[in-house]
Amino acid sequence: MNQDFEIYDSILKKYHGKDKTVIIPDSVTSIGNAAFSGCKTLTSVTIGNNVEKIGARVFLECKSLTSVTIPDSVISIGSQPFHCCENLRAIEVSENNPCYASENGVLFNKDKTKLIRFPENSPVTEYVIPDRVTTLVENPFDHCKNLKSLTISDSVTEMEDFQLFECKNLEFVRLPKHLHKIYEYMFYNCKQLKTVIIQDEVERIEENAFTHCKSLTSLKLPDSLTYIGTFAFNQCGLKEIEIPDSVKYIDFGAFDDILEKFTRFQITCSVSNAFDWSQAECLAELLRDFLNHPEKFCDDLKQHMESLIWIDIANFKKVLDTGKIFTQENIDTVIQLAIQNRCYEHQMLLTDYKYQHFGFDETGENLKL
Repeated sequence: MNQDFEIYDSILKKYHGKDKTVIIPDSVTSIGNAAFSGCKTLTSVTIGNNVEKIGARVFLECKSLTSVTIPDSVISIGSQPFHCCENLRAIEVSENNPCYASENGVLFNKDKTKLIRFPENSPVTEYVIPDRVTTLVENPFDHCKNLKSLTISDSVTEMEDFQLFECKNLEFVRLPKHLHKIYEYMFYNCKQLKTVIIQDEVERIEENAFTHCKSLTSLKLPDSLTYIGTFAFNQCGLKEIEIPDSVKYIDFGAFDDILEKFTRFQITCSVSNAFDWSQAECLAELLRDFLNHPEKFCDDLKQHMESLIWIDIANFKKVLDTGKIFTQENIDTVIQLAIQNRCYEHQMLLTDYKYQHFGFDETGENLKL
């Protein structure tokens, strides 16, 4: 028997060879999880007519694989069987297969209500998911090289942790009506993404959803939105955005590294209350853009004095300059917090501010008018 094949009880556990073309032996009825994982020289594989089951991530990182044909016999395919196959152009399925089908090289279940995998190197640049599709199986489009436009029909009601992770040429996406959240890392590193149409039922944008979307300069958020997650727009290209009043919580770093670049940023007092003030990043974000409008957020700052000592010293000086935050009643509390946390530069600035605005009595401890 060919020593390249590790077979036990008719299960192909692992392929150890380096051939470009592989024909799976007739004795195999099942291909185990990750059996061909990392076979970088493999360009084509013939799956035997006795194979009934294909495991999860069977062809993981088979970077030279260009095409696969699934025979009649296969009745079960595990999750992400063609993940990180960067040159895979098409997945073909025998017309007589009882469980699976293909259309334009895209893998579906038999009745085409589930889209399983869009090949990473498909030549298709604009794709509209057919109306009959109701389910997108886990991450069917991640790492797609050539895809520029994706329209997800409103027939899609189930998306299993859906991501368009590192679709580097993707420019346009229309999300379906019944989507309730933008998943974690959904558009991560989609550097050419310019337009995302978000429907009115989306309630949450999860962490790092738009991180590194350098070409995304504006985004319309729906009134249904209530939550924006950690680093959701980190290192994004946004220059303008409107956050609706429906937003109740904005986690730390949600707009990290971009607020200072905004040309227009609308925010209401109710939205400013949604920021996680316990995190320095969020506090600094608002300070960078709203120092000219302290009335929008000074009341919130007064309620979260412990956060002030964590912002960078340049922004802290700007807070002092507004003359809106520190009062005779709260300044000693903040000074003590600065001392306890060894923020001595903040302490010195606060002490000077206390002297200039409120004066000291003979003990140097109590404020006087």
